[in-house]
This record gives sequence, structure tokens and C-alpha cells, in this order.
Amino acid sequence: TLGFIYIELKRFGQAEELFSGALEMEENAPSYYGLATLNERLGRAEIAINYYEKAISLSNSYIGAYFDCAYLYDEAKNYEKAKEYYLKVIEFDPKEFWAHLNLGSIYERENNDEEALRYFLNAYNINDKRPMVNFNLGVVYEKMKQYDRALKHYLKELTSEKPYNFTYFNLGILYKDGFKDYENAKLSYLKGLEENQDQYLIWYNLGCLYALMDDYDNAYDCFVFVFYKDRHLFNYIKTDNELNEFRNSLQYQKIIELTQ
Repeated sequence: TLGFIYIELKRFGQAEELFSGALEMEENAPSYYGLATLNERLGRAEIAINYYEKAISLSNSYIGAYFDCAYLYDEAKNYEKAKEYYLKVIEFDPKEFWAHLNLGSIYERENNDEEALRYFLNAYNINDKRPMVNFNLGVVYEKMKQYDRALKHYLKELTSEKPYNFTYFNLGILYKDGFKDYENAKLSYLKGLEENQDQYLIWYNLGCLYALMDDYDNAYDCFVFVFYKDRHLFNYIKTDNELNEFRNSLQYQKIIELTQ
């Protein structure tokens, strides 16, 4: 217990001494878990995974070790192992919100939207007010072209205490591509920028939207902002299909002149 307190105090050397000392007296899962947590905090993911695995080998119902190790496997893109361990957590605790949500996220990244939806709905049924769950449901429903359901969940995400900061961005795309509702798309992007003006993806997409609305002056302003803030993102204006007409405009020529 003192070792974990030292971790929170960032007195990592003392924490390591305590966990190692406990292991010298007797091999035990909590001390391996402590060393894993310590190394994870220090950014040593491979070492942390090794210690989590040792904790699990000594106590095969160690939910915390399964969960934290699953997270690191997920970060390392070892999705099969991450899924295996999140399922272990759910086996021991079917109401573990984050295990369902994180498992759904892996399936969504793999484009297995049916399984993603299943686990996101599990998380939603456990607690529909927790962070990310409505955003993630919006993402998977949008991919499945169930736009009304996607809209419902994005809007619900925005009522939470700390909405996920990409919700307005996704909502704008949904209005634009799903509903062809450019006005509400514009309002969503602008609200997102009101919350965080450094979301350069919103600036870029807002510029594309203005171009589609034939408002080339505002499109120009957005793209100039992107040029100064994110040159890599700016390069997409040269090939983006949504900007085919805009590239014939005087405003586009002015942007190109600016970059030369």
C-alpha cells in the first residue's frame, strides 16, 4: 500500500524498493502489479506488460491487472490480446463500463461495427451519462448510415458535463454528409471552434463547407488560418474532391500565391 502511495507522490525509486523488497520475501501478485503500474507511469510499456502478466499468472482473477494490461496491449496495437483481456474483465465484472467501451472501440477500429455497437450499447446500458459512450455510439451509427440515431447520441454527448471535444466536429460531418444540411453543419463547426479554436480539422472542414456553399471568401479565410497553423493538413486542399470548383477560383489562386 505504501508503494502505491509513493507512486502517486512520484517517489518512484522508493516505490520500486518496496515492491522489490516484498517480492524478495514472497512472490505475490500485488507487488508485480505495483511494479507494472510504476513502469507504466514511467512510459516503459513492455516492462509494464511483463509485470502485469506475472501478476495475472499468480492470480488469474486479478481484474485490475487484466484491465491495465489490456489497455497497454491496445496502445501497442496488439488488439487480439487486448480483446482477450477486456473480455476477462467483463467475465469477472459484467458491469465494468470501461471494459465494454474500450472493447467496442477496438472493434470499431477494426470496422467490425456490429460487435462495436454491441459493446457500446452494453456500456450505455450500464451508464448512459459517462464520457465518450454517446460519442462512440454516434460514430458507429453514422458508419452504419443510421443517421437519426447517430444524431441523437451526438446531441446527448453534448449535454454531458464534459463532452468529448471532437463531438462538434463529427456532428458537423454528419449534418453535411448524412443530412446535406449545410447550415447546421456550419453551426456545429462554429460551436466547436468556440469551444476550442485550435481544432485545425474543424477549420479545414469549415473551409470545405464554405466552398461547397459557394462562400469562397470565408473558405479562403479558413484555409489561410490552416496554412499558418498546420501545413500538412493544408496540403489536402490541392487534392480534396470537395474543392474541385474552389480550385478554379481567384481565392484559391491567392492562397497558392501565399504559399510560394
